[in-house]
Amino acid sequence: MAAGNAASAGPLRRLWLRPDGLPAHGVWQATDRETLDRALKGLPMAPWLMMPVTHLDPHPSDPVEQAFAV
Repeated sequence: MAAGNAASAGPLRRLWLRPDGLPAHGVWQATDRETLDRALKGLPMAPWLMMPVTHLDPHPSDPVEQAFAV
């Protein structure tokens, strides 16, 4: 499974299925945009996927901030 490989390789942190059957949502972590783009383009279904990317910064009150620290 591509998600399993991405998770074990490092960039995929979390993946959720939506109950309404619409596309899954994932949290990815990369040191820069180029690294993230390379990981996403490496997915087998990449040519058929719409993958909008939103940059997120840690919130100071996030209880698991350390788990996702770069």
